[in-house]
Amino acid sequence: MQSVSFAQEIKRVRLNFHSPTNLNRELLLGFTPNNEATDGFDYGYDGASPDSFPDDMHWIINDQYFVIQGVGSFERSKTYPLWINLTNPGISSISLISLENFEEPVDVFIYDNVADTYTNINTSSLDLNLPPNEYQDRFYIAFQIPEGSGSTLGLDESEQDLLNISYDRRSKRLFLSTGYNDHVNAITIYNTIGQTLLADRFHNQQEISITLPFNKSQVILVAIDTDKGRVIKRILI
Repeated sequence: MQSVSFAQEIKRVRLNFHSPTNLNRELLLGFTPNNEATDGFDYGYDGASPDSFPDDMHWIINDQYFVIQGVGSFERSKTYPLWINLTNPGISSISLISLENFEEPVDVFIYDNVADTYTNINTSSLDLNLPPNEYQDRFYIAFQIPEGSGSTLGLDESEQDLLNISYDRRSKRLFLSTGYNDHVNAITIYNTIGQTLLADRFHNQQEISITLPFNKSQVILVAIDTDKGRVIKRILI
Protein backbone atom coordinates (compact mmCIF):
# COMPACT_ATOMS: atom_id res chain seq x y z
CA MET A 1 0.00 0.00 0.00
CA GLN A 2 1.30 3.45 -0.90
CA SER A 3 2.05 5.74 2.03
CA VAL A 4 0.20 9.02 2.45
CA SER A 5 3.40 11.01 1.88
CA PHE A 6 4.06 9.16 -1.38
CA ALA A 7 0.50 9.80 -2.58
CA GLN A 8 0.93 13.50 -1.81
CA GLU A 9 4.02 13.60 -4.03
CA ILE A 10 2.07 12.47 -7.10
CA LYS A 11 1.40 15.38 -9.45
CA ARG A 12 -2.14 15.19 -10.81
CA VAL A 13 -3.85 16.63 -13.88
CA ARG A 14 -7.64 16.27 -13.79
CA LEU A 15 -9.60 16.70 -17.03
CA ASN A 16 -13.26 16.73 -17.97
CA PHE A 17 -14.86 15.76 -21.28
CA HIS A 18 -18.35 17.17 -21.85
CA SER A 19 -20.21 15.30 -24.59
CA PRO A 20 -22.76 16.59 -27.14
CA THR A 21 -25.44 14.82 -25.06
CA ASN A 22 -24.38 16.62 -21.83
CA LEU A 23 -22.60 13.68 -20.22
CA ASN A 24 -19.29 14.20 -18.43
CA ARG A 25 -16.23 11.97 -18.28
CA GLU A 26 -13.45 12.84 -15.82
CA LEU A 27 -9.90 11.64 -16.44
CA LEU A 28 -6.84 11.70 -14.19
CA LEU A 29 -3.19 11.79 -15.28
CA GLY A 30 -0.75 11.18 -12.43
CA PHE A 31 3.01 11.82 -12.48
CA THR A 32 4.86 9.60 -10.01
CA PRO A 33 8.12 10.50 -8.23
CA ASN A 34 11.23 8.56 -9.21
CA ASN A 35 9.44 7.13 -12.26
CA GLU A 36 7.54 4.63 -10.14
CA ALA A 37 5.07 4.17 -13.02
CA THR A 38 5.58 3.97 -16.80
CA ASP A 39 3.70 4.95 -19.96
CA GLY A 40 2.52 1.34 -20.17
CA PHE A 41 0.17 -0.51 -17.83
CA ASP A 42 1.16 -0.37 -14.16
CA TYR A 43 -0.84 -2.30 -11.59
CA GLY A 44 -1.95 -0.01 -8.78
CA TYR A 45 -1.45 3.17 -10.82
CA ASP A 46 -3.80 2.79 -13.81
CA GLY A 47 -7.56 2.60 -13.46
CA ALA A 48 -9.61 0.92 -16.18
CA SER A 49 -12.84 2.55 -17.30
CA PRO A 50 -15.83 0.96 -15.55
CA ASP A 51 -18.22 1.86 -18.38
CA SER A 52 -18.47 3.48 -21.79
CA PHE A 53 -20.77 6.21 -23.09
CA PRO A 54 -21.91 6.68 -26.71
CA ASP A 55 -19.76 9.85 -26.70
CA ASP A 56 -16.67 9.38 -24.57
CA MET A 57 -13.00 10.14 -23.95
CA HIS A 58 -10.39 7.86 -22.37
CA TRP A 59 -6.70 7.20 -22.03
CA ILE A 60 -5.60 4.17 -24.05
CA ILE A 61 -3.02 1.74 -22.68
CA ASN A 62 -2.32 -1.48 -24.60
CA ASP A 63 -5.55 -0.99 -26.58
CA GLN A 64 -7.60 -0.83 -23.36
CA TYR A 65 -9.58 2.16 -22.05
CA PHE A 66 -8.61 3.87 -18.78
CA VAL A 67 -9.91 6.78 -16.72
CA ILE A 68 -6.75 6.95 -14.58
CA GLN A 69 -3.25 6.81 -16.03
CA GLY A 70 -0.14 6.83 -13.87
CA VAL A 71 3.12 7.67 -15.62
CA GLY A 72 6.68 8.56 -14.65
CA SER A 73 8.07 11.86 -13.43
CA PHE A 74 6.70 15.05 -14.94
CA GLU A 75 8.43 16.21 -18.13
CA ARG A 76 7.13 19.24 -20.02
CA SER A 77 8.26 17.82 -23.36
CA LYS A 78 6.11 14.67 -23.15
CA THR A 79 2.61 14.29 -24.61
CA TYR A 80 -0.15 11.81 -23.81
CA PRO A 81 -2.75 10.66 -26.39
CA LEU A 82 -6.49 10.93 -25.81
CA TRP A 83 -9.04 8.59 -27.36
CA ILE A 84 -12.35 10.22 -28.29
CA ASN A 85 -15.35 8.38 -29.72
CA LEU A 86 -18.44 10.26 -30.91
CA THR A 87 -21.70 8.79 -32.12
CA ASN A 88 -23.70 12.03 -31.88
CA PRO A 89 -23.05 15.32 -33.71
CA GLY A 90 -22.76 18.58 -31.79
CA ILE A 91 -20.42 20.53 -29.56
CA SER A 92 -18.18 18.67 -27.11
CA SER A 93 -15.49 20.18 -24.91
CA ILE A 94 -12.33 19.32 -23.01
CA SER A 95 -11.51 21.32 -19.90
CA LEU A 96 -9.00 21.32 -17.06
CA ILE A 97 -10.53 20.60 -13.66
CA SER A 98 -7.42 21.03 -11.52
CA LEU A 99 -3.66 20.73 -11.16
CA GLU A 100 -2.41 19.21 -7.91
CA ASN A 101 1.00 19.08 -6.19
CA PHE A 102 2.89 21.06 -8.85
CA GLU A 103 5.52 23.34 -7.32
CA GLU A 104 5.30 25.92 -10.13
CA PRO A 105 2.70 27.05 -12.68
CA VAL A 106 2.08 24.57 -15.50
CA ASP A 107 0.47 25.22 -18.88
CA VAL A 108 -1.85 22.48 -20.11
CA PHE A 109 -2.57 22.26 -23.84
CA ILE A 110 -4.64 20.09 -26.13
CA TYR A 111 -2.57 19.37 -29.23
CA ASP A 112 -4.51 18.66 -32.43
CA ASN A 113 -2.11 16.99 -34.85
CA VAL A 114 -4.48 17.46 -37.82
CA ALA A 115 -4.83 21.24 -37.47
CA ASP A 116 -1.36 21.45 -35.83
CA THR A 117 -2.71 23.65 -33.04
CA TYR A 118 -2.02 23.88 -29.32
CA THR A 119 -4.95 25.16 -27.26
CA ASN A 120 -4.32 26.24 -23.67
CA ILE A 121 -7.09 24.93 -21.40
CA ASN A 122 -5.88 26.37 -18.08
CA THR A 123 -8.62 29.00 -18.02
CA SER A 124 -11.05 28.02 -20.78
CA SER A 125 -12.23 24.80 -22.40
CA LEU A 126 -11.49 23.56 -25.90
CA ASP A 127 -14.77 23.38 -27.83
CA LEU A 128 -14.99 20.82 -30.61
CA ASN A 129 -17.60 20.33 -33.30
CA LEU A 130 -16.51 17.00 -34.74
CA PRO A 131 -18.51 14.63 -36.95
CA PRO A 132 -19.31 11.25 -35.35
CA ASN A 133 -16.20 9.10 -35.59
CA GLU A 134 -13.45 7.48 -33.54
CA TYR A 135 -10.54 9.86 -32.97
CA GLN A 136 -7.36 8.08 -32.00
CA ASP A 137 -3.84 9.52 -32.32
CA ARG A 138 -5.23 12.99 -33.08
CA PHE A 139 -5.63 14.77 -29.72
CA TYR A 140 -2.92 14.85 -27.06
CA ILE A 141 -2.34 16.42 -23.67
CA ALA A 142 0.80 18.57 -23.86
CA PHE A 143 2.62 20.91 -21.49
CA GLN A 144 4.54 23.13 -23.88
CA ILE A 145 4.43 24.39 -27.46
CA PRO A 146 7.51 23.10 -29.30
CA GLU A 147 9.65 25.70 -31.01
CA GLY A 148 8.58 26.08 -34.64
CA SER A 149 5.10 24.65 -34.10
CA GLY A 150 2.53 25.62 -36.71
CA SER A 151 0.09 26.80 -34.03
CA THR A 152 1.94 30.01 -33.16
CA LEU A 153 4.91 31.26 -35.12
CA GLY A 154 6.89 34.35 -34.16
CA LEU A 155 4.28 35.91 -31.86
CA ASP A 156 4.91 36.08 -28.14
CA GLU A 157 1.98 36.18 -25.69
CA SER A 158 1.86 39.97 -25.44
CA GLU A 159 1.66 40.29 -29.24
CA GLN A 160 -1.03 37.61 -29.47
CA ASP A 161 -3.12 39.54 -26.94
CA LEU A 162 -3.11 42.53 -29.32
CA LEU A 163 -4.96 40.49 -31.95
CA ASN A 164 -8.66 41.11 -31.38
CA ILE A 165 -11.15 38.86 -33.13
CA SER A 166 -14.94 38.71 -32.84
CA TYR A 167 -17.91 37.33 -34.75
CA ASP A 168 -21.33 38.90 -35.21
CA ARG A 169 -23.93 36.15 -35.66
CA ARG A 170 -26.58 38.47 -37.06
CA SER A 171 -24.49 39.78 -39.95
CA LYS A 172 -22.27 36.64 -40.17
CA ARG A 173 -19.24 38.90 -40.20
CA LEU A 174 -15.85 38.22 -38.67
CA PHE A 175 -14.02 41.30 -37.34
CA LEU A 176 -10.30 41.45 -36.72
CA SER A 177 -7.94 44.19 -35.57
CA THR A 178 -4.23 44.14 -34.77
CA GLY A 179 -2.05 45.99 -32.32
CA TYR A 180 0.15 48.96 -32.98
CA ASN A 181 2.65 48.58 -35.84
CA ASP A 182 1.42 45.14 -36.90
CA HIS A 183 -0.42 44.24 -40.10
CA VAL A 184 -2.42 41.30 -41.41
CA ASN A 185 -1.24 39.79 -44.68
CA ALA A 186 -3.45 36.70 -44.94
CA ILE A 187 -6.27 34.85 -43.19
CA THR A 188 -7.04 31.15 -43.59
CA ILE A 189 -10.03 29.47 -41.97
CA TYR A 190 -10.08 25.74 -41.24
CA ASN A 191 -12.63 23.43 -39.74
CA THR A 192 -11.72 21.16 -36.83
CA ILE A 193 -10.66 18.29 -39.11
CA GLY A 194 -8.13 20.47 -40.91
CA GLN A 195 -10.04 21.29 -44.11
CA THR A 196 -9.58 24.78 -45.56
CA LEU A 197 -12.90 26.62 -45.62
CA LEU A 198 -11.75 30.07 -46.74
CA ALA A 199 -8.49 31.81 -47.61
CA ASP A 200 -7.86 35.46 -48.37
CA ARG A 201 -4.83 37.69 -48.73
CA PHE A 202 -4.44 41.33 -47.68
CA HIS A 203 -1.92 44.11 -48.00
CA ASN A 204 -0.74 45.46 -44.64
CA GLN A 205 -4.20 45.90 -43.13
CA GLN A 206 -4.82 46.49 -39.42
CA GLU A 207 -8.62 46.19 -39.45
CA ILE A 208 -10.49 43.54 -41.44
CA SER A 209 -14.13 42.52 -41.80
CA ILE A 210 -15.08 39.29 -43.60
CA THR A 211 -18.49 37.80 -44.31
CA LEU A 212 -18.42 34.08 -43.55
CA PRO A 213 -20.49 31.84 -45.87
CA PHE A 214 -21.45 29.35 -43.14
CA ASN A 215 -25.06 28.59 -42.28
CA LYS A 216 -24.62 26.36 -39.23
CA SER A 217 -22.96 26.84 -35.86
CA GLN A 218 -19.49 25.32 -35.74
CA VAL A 219 -16.00 25.72 -34.31
CA ILE A 220 -13.51 27.21 -36.77
CA LEU A 221 -9.75 27.82 -36.67
CA VAL A 222 -8.72 31.27 -37.91
CA ALA A 223 -5.05 31.37 -38.95
CA ILE A 224 -3.83 34.97 -39.06
CA ASP A 225 -0.54 35.77 -40.80
CA THR A 226 0.96 39.09 -39.71
CA ASP A 227 4.27 40.87 -40.20
CA LYS A 228 5.56 39.16 -37.05
CA GLY A 229 4.34 35.63 -37.71
CA ARG A 230 1.24 33.45 -37.46
CA VAL A 231 -1.27 32.87 -34.70
CA ILE A 232 -4.32 30.61 -34.77
CA LYS A 233 -7.50 31.56 -32.94
CA ARG A 234 -10.29 29.05 -32.28
CA ILE A 235 -13.80 30.51 -32.21
CA LEU A 236 -17.37 29.25 -32.19
CA ILE A 237 -19.59 30.86 -34.86
